[in-house]
Amino acid sequence: MTAPLALTGPLLLFGGPYSNLEATRAVLAEAERRQIPPERIVCTGDVVAYGADAKATVDLVRASRIRVVMGNCEEALSVGAADCGCGFAPGSDCERFSAAWFAHADRQLDADARAWMASLPRRLDVELAGLTLAVVHGSLTEINRFVFASTPDRVKALDLAGS
Repeated sequence: MTAPLALTGPLLLFGGPYSNLEATRAVLAEAERRQIPPERIVCTGDVVAYGADAKATVDLVRASRIRVVMGNCEEALSVGAADCGCGFAPGSDCERFSAAWFAHADRQLDADARAWMASLPRRLDVELAGLTLAVVHGSLTEINRFVFASTPDRVKALDLAGS
C-alpha cells in the first residue's frame, strides 16, 4: 500500500457525477469559488452512469486534474462488461434503467476514456487533520456494495475487518 496522501486545508470529496455534466461543472465551480485546488478534490467514482453526457463528463473530470477513485461503472466500462455490475434485482426498474444508460455510455466512450478508467485506483488513503481516511467506492471489500447509515453495524464491522 502506498503512503497516505498528506493534505492540508479543506478537502472536497464528492461521488457519483453520473454523466451529469451540469452538476459536475457546478461542483468544480464551487471548488474554485472556495479556492480548493484540484489536488484537494476527490471524486469517489461513477463518473459515468444514468445521465446523458458520459463522454463530456469524463472529459471534464480528466481536464480538471482532480483525483478519482474507480467506481463499479468505470470498472465495468473499462473491461467491456455486459452491465455496470450494480447488482440490481433482475427484472427491476433499476436493472432496466441501468441497462439503458450503460448501453448509452458504452457507445459514447472511446478507448482512451476506457484506458483512463482502467488506470484509476480502487482506494486512496488521505491524511488530513491527524486522521487517515480510506476513500473507496462502495465498501472496502466490494466496489459495488451500497453502504448506508441504515446498513447494520455488524455488516460494516465485517467489511472493516476484511480490509
